[in-house]
Amino acid sequence: MPKASHEGVILRYSERRGQRLGLRCLIYQESDTDLNIQGASFGAAVAISGDTVMVGMPTHDQTLGRVGVYTRETEGWVRTATILNPKPNSEQSELFGRDLDLGGHSVVIDAQNEAYLFRKQGNRWSLIGAFGRSVPV
Repeated sequence: MPKASHEGVILRYSERRGQRLGLRCLIYQESDTDLNIQGASFGAAVAISGDTVMVGMPTHDQTLGRVGVYTRETEGWVRTATILNPKPNSEQSELFGRDLDLGGHSVVIDAQNEAYLFRKQGNRWSLIGAFGRSVPV
């Protein structure tokens, strides 16, 4: 873990009955070239539900974004999936993964102009629908 900064690290603060137990590292930023997350705003949004952690990387691939899915295994937290931006050819800033809301086997992933609903089906996260921004009247 970096000494001077927690950049690129997902930490969990825990407390029990008012006693501070401190920070515990869940996930270190990866540096594999497939994910290419250096400078991708790793951890700009984080959602946890049960044994699943989702990590938003809204500036991955400039501003297209993506979300890493991590599952708790016996050896720790392991990346088990990557949810890609459903609009890979978008010419405007998407920032996919800038906000996340995870509950059970469903997640809403926010982007610049739309929010996307994904549901886990077997071992895959499938796109169920997209919701555009409403405009106040």
